[in-house]
Amino acid sequence: MIINVHYTAQLNSSVGTAEEEIEMSQGKRLKDLVEDLTHRHGEAFSKYVLDEQGDLLPAVVICLNDQQVSLGDNAPLTEGASVMFLTAISGG
Repeated sequence: MIINVHYTAQLNSSVGTAEEEIEMSQGKRLKDLVEDLTHRHGEAFSKYVLDEQGDLLPAVVICLNDQQVSLGDNAPLTEGASVMFLTAISGG
């Protein structure tokens, strides 16, 4: 199945794209996607999304099909799902 992943702010610059399509097997969940993106992009992804224990940083918001979700929910993914990672924006 194809999952559409969108990145904002620093994460967009760090991974080098604002969006990408990720192919995953059926039955995968949100945590599986985060693990895949961590392997795919390494520190460029994980430094903006995960803490040293592998938990979601407090300033990161994940939206699945335009609904905010928690990584702890471990929501199931479906064909064509849209996942957006919103990272904190600083500046003034």
